[in-house]
Amino acid sequence: MVVTLPTAAAFGLPRYPNVWFHVSKSLAPTYEQAVRFVIAQVAECLGVRSDAGHAHDVFHCDARALIRNLQPYRGYTNHRMNHSHALDIRYYYRWLKANELEEARLEFHGKVRSFYRVAAQVRYESSLIHHSPDDCPICGRSGDFADAGEDVGSEVRDPLGVELCLHGTIRGRPVTHPSGQRIYGMRSLAMEYGLYFGTIKPADGTSMVGCVAILGNEDLEDGEEHIAS
Repeated sequence: MVVTLPTAAAFGLPRYPNVWFHVSKSLAPTYEQAVRFVIAQVAECLGVRSDAGHAHDVFHCDARALIRNLQPYRGYTNHRMNHSHALDIRYYYRWLKANELEEARLEFHGKVRSFYRVAAQVRYESSLIHHSPDDCPICGRSGDFADAGEDVGSEVRDPLGVELCLHGTIRGRPVTHPSGQRIYGMRSLAMEYGLYFGTIKPADGTSMVGCVAILGNEDLEDGEEHIAS
């Protein structure tokens, strides 16, 4: 999958969107339908509670979705530091539409296809807004992220958000929704749609970015894989 995204400077936000959804025009003939489709599918795949359509000026986003009470950690001797985790998703689409960036052409195996795109910023972090320990073994500096710098948010919690969004895992381990059901992530869309997804590292130094392309079955050619990275 060959993807070209707007630069961080052009987007003009404090945090560059780190998951980009691309919806085939065969599934959504208009951009408004594509936005609704993305938000509905994310809610279904991740079990997030969505307030789509309500602007959040404080977050500079167009809509937001959230899951709380994930992976409780109780290892701190100071019990006030013990916490569960939350996946926070912030959607951006009005800016794309206003700047005529809502359409994208992606290349798969040498064939170019047309999509609508919706941007999101995802982060996996402590549910304790005012007390977020940076050494938490789930959302902090540990394991593969032990050498993360001072900005734990962008260097640890943003990549973890991408992982949970795409794969339904954190640090490679399955995550259970508060309802008791396992979270499977956007990869579960492959049961119904053609799906390409993966991560890229933008040249401008932005943290890892996830890209998801959703196609109708009629878009797939004979012998083409139903899911590919």
